[in-house]
Amino acid sequence: MAYGLESCQCRRGPNDPITKSCELCCRLPSKDSTCKSSFEWNSVPYDVPDLNAKAGTPCDNYNGYCDAFQKCREVDPSGPLATLRRLLLSNE
Repeated sequence: MAYGLESCQCRRGPNDPITKSCELCCRLPSKDSTCKSSFEWNSVPYDVPDLNAKAGTPCDNYNGYCDAFQKCREVDPSGPLATLRRLLLSNE
């Protein structure tokens, strides 16, 4: 990533906007570095443009996917993909 930053997933806090999980986020390359939204990296020397993740990008610790409205949609564990997986991988 630009500026020597690495990509990460933002976590939405109780007072954050609903779109927070789908903002493009990055952090300094160290284990204890905080994951911050591109909306927060706008001071010198990091002049990162404010960006949102593309639709279909995993969010919420891989428990959902961003939609076209930058909202993190939770994956339904009993949805169509689970049904298809059961059909293809069952021994019956």
